[in-house]
Amino acid sequence: MTEDRLDREVLEHVGVDRREFVRRTIMGSAFAVPLVASFPMSAAAESSVSSACANQTEVELEIASFRDAINEFVADPEVRATLNDKLHDIEDAVQAGDVGRLCRAVGRFERKVEQYRDILDAAQPNLADDLLSFASFVRDNCGCAS
Repeated sequence: MTEDRLDREVLEHVGVDRREFVRRTIMGSAFAVPLVASFPMSAAAESSVSSACANQTEVELEIASFRDAINEFVADPEVRATLNDKLHDIEDAVQAGDVGRLCRAVGRFERKVEQYRDILDAAQPNLADDLLSFASFVRDNCGCAS
């Protein structure tokens, strides 16, 4: 097994603190199957959570795009900072694979967009609706119930 394949197919399902040990064991031992089978199921559960966001790359690209739009069009520094903080919370939750945290972050983001709707739409027509469409996209693709 090549190291790239090992990383892709095995180690991404093992806790970060155990990866080096598993790598050395698999690459140099015939006892890898019983050893890997002895790991707690929480490692597999963590892996499935981290892949819950089906379009993680697209979500991250959209976050970057909306961050740029907010920074370019929104003049109010408080509104700009608040929305950027909320986008950062979404991005962190996506990267951590924490669906519960992600869904809460999206809800907080949606509430702030609604709170600042007039300011956003004055800065750029339909910006609030575009941000809310993004939030819906994240909910639909990352395991959040509506």
